[in-house]
Amino acid sequence: MVATAGITNADTVDLAAYRSRLRDARTLLLQARIATDTRAIIADPTFRARVIGVGTAPRLGTPEEFAAAIEEQRAKIAAIHQGSDKKPAQ
Repeated sequence: MVATAGITNADTVDLAAYRSRLRDARTLLLQARIATDTRAIIADPTFRARVIGVGTAPRLGTPEEFAAAIEEQRAKIAAIHQGSDKKPAQ
């Protein structure tokens, strides 16, 4: 049926690649919108006061900065653990 419609395998691959790129673009746009909204919320003094009041420190940053902060914490905890006699939980 596809062959009789004049659609080749190359056309099918091109369509799949186009859909993949479109999905990637939509994902990037959504991530950018979420990041923008999050920055606006965290910048609000009322929100900051409420969050700080319950013991949380809101931080702005990029996903890369967040990943670096997580890695830094992981390394600190690993060093503490290695300095103890405790075995990891199974």
